[in-house]
Amino acid sequence: MALAQEDTGDTAQGDVFWLDREQVYLGGIPHTTPEQEDLIYSFLKDAAGRRRLAEAMGPSLRRRRDYKSLARKAFCVVDGSHVSSLGRLGLHSVLPLYNGVHYDKLRSTGDGTDIPAFEIASKVGFPASHVTERRFDLVARCLNLAKGEVTDAEDMWMFSLMDSVARDIVPFSPSFLEEARERLLGRGVKEAQYIFAHPHDATELLGLRDDRLYRNHDRVTLKTGLLGHIGGTAFYQSRSVPQGWMYVTGHTRATRAVDGVDDAVHAGYVADEARMSVLSADYPPDHMGFTLTEKAGFAVNPDAVQLVCMGGYRRKV
Repeated sequence: MALAQEDTGDTAQGDVFWLDREQVYLGGIPHTTPEQEDLIYSFLKDAAGRRRLAEAMGPSLRRRRDYKSLARKAFCVVDGSHVSSLGRLGLHSVLPLYNGVHYDKLRSTGDGTDIPAFEIASKVGFPASHVTERRFDLVARCLNLAKGEVTDAEDMWMFSLMDSVARDIVPFSPSFLEEARERLLGRGVKEAQYIFAHPHDATELLGLRDDRLYRNHDRVTLKTGLLGHIGGTAFYQSRSVPQGWMYVTGHTRATRAVDGVDDAVHAGYVADEARMSVLSADYPPDHMGFTLTEKAGFAVNPDAVQLVCMGGYRRKV
């Protein structure tokens, strides 16, 4: 039986992957057909089949992680741990330790810098009876919970890094975005790209009487947290953002490149040293499970991040 290497499914529809040359939906829309259920069951019922099933689901879960991850939107994603740029690389990285968290300024050489990576993992299990009863929607839910834990961990490290290196703070007001843009421009960052806010504070953004405010009404992208745009700057809500704070990230588009390396300025980098993979992890004799694991590093550019403090602000109604 052959397993396809690439996933061509719609990330908004659910976990879709290729199994035995057939496109299979697991807990998604359209629903799994009886023939596909037979195929999934034949793989889940033994350990060797579960290993092959885990391998097949990897691309789908990676796509869905990328679709939801805020860190992978705001930061530039690179393969491997080395970052090269013709621009400034005054980066700070994060390295979790057993006794806490260590933040460090990275040393940049003439050809770039290396970002230290660490492992992020999530393990889920489910009763074997779910398989014999063909309750594959619950299997899909377990995998999505694991994927969500990895995504939340990435976002947590991003906001934690921003907190640790922020240059200064802008108080929230109806003109906060203009002031944030001025601060970014003063550090050489030309565009404000994203705003991130806690759902409780996002209502203040939506309530601004701003002609440039465009609210998002698309059901699919709303699931990613995208609430709309203000003058070309996208704003997202996330419970990973501390309540009472907002984050504005910026970037500068590339203007030149030498040997494939450009001079773009990014808010930060996600260094994928080992891409997310899915492994079979059973709990014999009556439980089955999967482990999602990846090895990644995170580095932030303090010049391209602006913190905004709500400070008890509430608009007058």
